[in-house]
Amino acid sequence: MNMNKLATALVGVLALAGGAAAQTDPRPAQQPGPAAPSRSENAELLSEIMRQLYGCWHPPRDARASVTLRFSLNRDGTLAGGPTLVKFSVGTRAKDVIDTAMRAVRACPLHLPPAKYQFWREIEANFDAGPD
Repeated sequence: MNMNKLATALVGVLALAGGAAAQTDPRPAQQPGPAAPSRSENAELLSEIMRQLYGCWHPPRDARASVTLRFSLNRDGTLAGGPTLVKFSVGTRAKDVIDTAMRAVRACPLHLPPAKYQFWREIEANFDAGPD
């Protein structure tokens, strides 16, 4: 994977260190939950998510567009909800970029650390089929 694309993709992943963890739990607090990942753990987790997603994504070679999808995962890394289209850029073969990104999310169970589930259960990921 092109490192520029990886950097662009990493910006699009949410719920790590704040998103899902920031939601309030209506149950009384019994024990503190897992600590939020450190910056280096967060970067490693973001990189691993996008590495796995990009490994399942096969956009057309001549495509020049990007798409952002939101989806939720079960604890085993399988898709729980979505993907839903958040935004996309108009470009060469944009519909194909959207379709292939959605197929990748549906077909690619993620293998992530269960202990950090609350930080990766909701994901917003950017798929960029721009020039390398």
